[in-house]
Amino acid sequence: LLDHAPMSVSFRDREGRLRAANRDALTRMGLTSDEAIGSTLEDVTDRENAAKIAAQERHVVESREAVTFEIRTHNLDGGEGDYFVTKYPIINEEGDVTGTGGLLIDITARKLAEEQAHEAQERFQLSFEQAPIGMTITGADGRFVRVNRALCEITGYSEAQLLEMTLQDLTHPEDLERDAEAIGAVLRGEVDSLQTDKRYLRPSGEPI
Repeated sequence: LLDHAPMSVSFRDREGRLRAANRDALTRMGLTSDEAIGSTLEDVTDRENAAKIAAQERHVVESREAVTFEIRTHNLDGGEGDYFVTKYPIINEEGDVTGTGGLLIDITARKLAEEQAHEAQERFQLSFEQAPIGMTITGADGRFVRVNRALCEITGYSEAQLLEMTLQDLTHPEDLERDAEAIGAVLRGEVDSLQTDKRYLRPSGEPI
């Protein structure tokens, strides 16, 4: 069962020496079972991660509670990998903690996706804020969720003021019905997007 688990499983004694490991753990360490048994953390990972993991194992032994944390370490192919680690106490029939169990799950792909999503969000933020045209994100009720600097300049309202308003508050009364019909078509999925001419009202009442 352990050898077919999609994660690394290992067991270390109180001195931090490996006593058992499944096939995935041995593959990640690049060692055979005979080579791995008895090895320390310093034998299979870099000094920084070895110290971090050892500290967590001491905490598990002392507190008798499981802990979870993330590490980044070098893989056998020379690249870096991100891993989610769980450490838990191994307790014998007498109630003594004899060592720690460990589960290691590869989250490299997930972390990469998170980093890419963060970068995409930063790019969106930059283009949104610096766009020379007015841009806004509104809720289904018409309330402004986000507005950019250009929209503030066009309408004459500050960002704080706009975020307290709705699209309907800005719209010229004679354009409200037509505007509602257009937005409703988008919300209902009848069209993916649309363009329309409409009038807004500045704080002075001047239409734009």
